[in-house]
Amino acid sequence: MGCGACNDEKQTLFNDVKRYKRQIETAINSHKFDIGNQSFQQKICKENGLPDLSIAAAWIELYKTFMICLAWQMEPVKNKKMSKNAPDRSKYLCLPYEILQVWRTHVLYTKNYSDFCLKLTENRVNRIDFIPPIQVWKFCSIDKLQKNFNQNKEFIEALSGLDKESIKSLFIFQSAYLKNTLSFNLIDGSETFNLITSRIEAEFKKGGGIFAMQARDINSLKTVSEAMDKLIIQCINLEVLPPPEEWRVNPDLGAAGKNKALTFQNIQLPQNFAFFFARHHLICIQRANIYIDEYKKYLYLSLVTKTEQTPSEEVDQVWHYHISYLQDYQVFSSQKMGSDFFHHNPSDGTTEDDVKYRGVYDNTKSALQNFFGSVNRYAWPSTQIRFSQSYRWFSHPDFIRKTSAWNNVQIAQKQTVRTTYLGYGCYVGCGWYAGRYGCTYFIGCGGIGYGCGLGWGHYGCGIGYRYGCAAYFSGCGGFSSKLLLL
Repeated sequence: MGCGACNDEKQTLFNDVKRYKRQIETAINSHKFDIGNQSFQQKICKENGLPDLSIAAAWIELYKTFMICLAWQMEPVKNKKMSKNAPDRSKYLCLPYEILQVWRTHVLYTKNYSDFCLKLTENRVNRIDFIPPIQVWKFCSIDKLQKNFNQNKEFIEALSGLDKESIKSLFIFQSAYLKNTLSFNLIDGSETFNLITSRIEAEFKKGGGIFAMQARDINSLKTVSEAMDKLIIQCINLEVLPPPEEWRVNPDLGAAGKNKALTFQNIQLPQNFAFFFARHHLICIQRANIYIDEYKKYLYLSLVTKTEQTPSEEVDQVWHYHISYLQDYQVFSSQKMGSDFFHHNPSDGTTEDDVKYRGVYDNTKSALQNFFGSVNRYAWPSTQIRFSQSYRWFSHPDFIRKTSAWNNVQIAQKQTVRTTYLGYGCYVGCGWYAGRYGCTYFIGCGGIGYGCGLGWGHYGCGIGYRYGCAAYFSGCGGFSSKLLLL
């Protein structure tokens, strides 16, 4: 039997969250994520390979719902009978990958994010803290992750207007664990991506390997994730690149300019920053150090010239990663950049923006030449290349769906779901399509039997119509209960 007192206490909390939502509803509804051109949704779609703006809109709505729950925890307790736990990143970052992707993107719109947090907290907090989610998902115990994940689900269920079964189809812990521990930001179509795909293809053809998991308990997920992570990391091209050199600053800058440059070259970034940046972008540590060094030059130019500068895509990725350590970045801004916050605001994607920033980028490269005597070719490509590059996030289903085995509908293992890793599909991921939760061909597959949907041909992974894996028959995406597809 359930604990009646515990349930009453929970209901009291949830009712108070709803009260808080009503209290800030007008302010939150007035917040715009962009200037009305859907550029924020477009960025989420572009960087996550989403086919439809409605999917991004759904992710954003869930993000807003959770952030209201989080802001409620920051409100002083009004009911003496009620207690609130102070927000803890190791708890509140235990969310589905899809919600975290919106949050990760939002912090990059630094002014907009600050405005949102102030409205959420009734001007108490100007930036709710954030760190790269992998710092939580990789290093917390899997039991603790699942506990926090389920608690966050309960809060969203209590506040969201969606039915519980819809939310369940997104809050599948196995899926979230694999996506959040195996996600990488790469240039679309890179050689590394193609190499990873070929290695995974080889694993499928072996008929076992890292996919031969014989249990479905959550603790076995850590072993699977680590095996896949090892395979992916082995695909990084070990280049021989020159290390960053001591900066050669233009003598005309004088002693003060040289000292300032030396200060910026020696800026301390968060602990193990280069290692994590390299892993998240699947580049060797030597290349990561070059990008980081050029990012420091970019910061230096921004400060001393007091004019707008445009980074390369490579340098911009370092900037993004630095901002994602939000608290550390705020301290850095006040101590080194002479402002409360050194703001970052992505382009809105218009033609006018493109023309403008091409010119600014050329000016930035000229400034590098003037101040340092050279432009590092590894980090500052030509203007044409710079504005044709496209970074996006890939999680492990993205690699798998690129294999010929996937495309030929050959990824299958004739075992029951109890003895098959991924359920061949049950842990891969869930998403949203056409305004409904579920496991979809586009976003990922992986519900654990929350019904069946429209089949993609005769096979398991299709367009999720309601809850769970789309399947021609019932069960977790498959032609039958013993032929389970990714």
